[in-house]
Amino acid sequence: RELCMILNIMWAQPLPLLYIMLFLHAANIFSFHAPKSKSILRIQRYSAYEQYQRENAVQCVAEEKQDNIMLLSSGFIRDPVKRKWFKEQMTYLNIDNSLWKLAYIPTASMAPDPESTRPPGQAKRKRRYEARVKSKEISEALGVNVEIIDLEDYSDPDVLEQKLSAFQSVYVGGGNTFYLQHFSQQSGFSAIIPRLVKNGMIYIGVSAGAIIAGKTIATAFWKGLDSPDVVPGVDWSQLSAVQGMDLTDNKSFLPHYDESKWKQVFEVESKKLDHTCIAIK
Repeated sequence: RELCMILNIMWAQPLPLLYIMLFLHAANIFSFHAPKSKSILRIQRYSAYEQYQRENAVQCVAEEKQDNIMLLSSGFIRDPVKRKWFKEQMTYLNIDNSLWKLAYIPTASMAPDPESTRPPGQAKRKRRYEARVKSKEISEALGVNVEIIDLEDYSDPDVLEQKLSAFQSVYVGGGNTFYLQHFSQQSGFSAIIPRLVKNGMIYIGVSAGAIIAGKTIATAFWKGLDSPDVVPGVDWSQLSAVQGMDLTDNKSFLPHYDESKWKQVFEVESKKLDHTCIAIK
C-alpha cells in the first residue's frame, strides 16, 4: 500500500531520486543489508540449544559462551530439539556424516554396583555390553561413527590425547560421578578435553558427564545418590579431587533437578559455592 502511494506521487509529481530513496528507507521498504557476521550466524545456529536451556534449566544458561557444549540430565538422542542442535553443529563445521567421529565415554556407568549379586567379572562384561548397545543407539540416532572410549583403560595422557584428537565430538554418559571423576583425572581426560573443546570439539555431557564439565563436582554430594566409596582411597575433601573441567567459565551443575525434592537443598548448598550453580531438570 505504501509503495502504491509512492508510485502515485511519483506519477503526479516526480521527485529527485535521492528524496525517494530516503523516504523508502524511512518507511523500511528499501534498505541495504550488510552480510551477516560469523558471530551473528553462531548466535542463530544455537537457538535450538538456548531454547532447550530455557525449558530445562532452573537458572537459564542461554548466555553460555561456549557454543559447542550441551549439558543435560538425560534424553539427548531421543529429543528432536537436542538432535537438531547437534546436526546444526555438523552443518556449521561442514563435515560429512560418514567422516564424523564421536567418542562415547561410558566410564561413569562402569562403576561397580555394591548391591549386585553377579560375580565382578560377569558384572563388568554386562556393563560393557550395555555400553556397546548405547553406542549403537547414539550412532543410529545421529548418523555418525561412534567409538567407545573407557577412561579406565587409559593411564597415559599422551596416548589418550592422541586418540581423542581424531574425534570431532565427545559424549560423556551418566552413572557414578565419583567413578567418572577419578578416571577422568587419572587418565588425563580432565586436562585434555578443555583444550579440545576450546579448539572446537563438541562436548555433550549427560548427568555425571554434565557435572564434571562444571567448576566443581561437589554438587554430586548434595543428593547423596552417588557413592564416593566406589573409588577406595580417594580423599574427596581435597579441592583437587573435586575440581571439575570448568568448561563453562566458572559455573557448576546439578542435573536431575526436581523442585519439589531438591529446591531447599539447592538453595542451601549453592550458597556455599564461590561461583554460579545451574540446576538442570
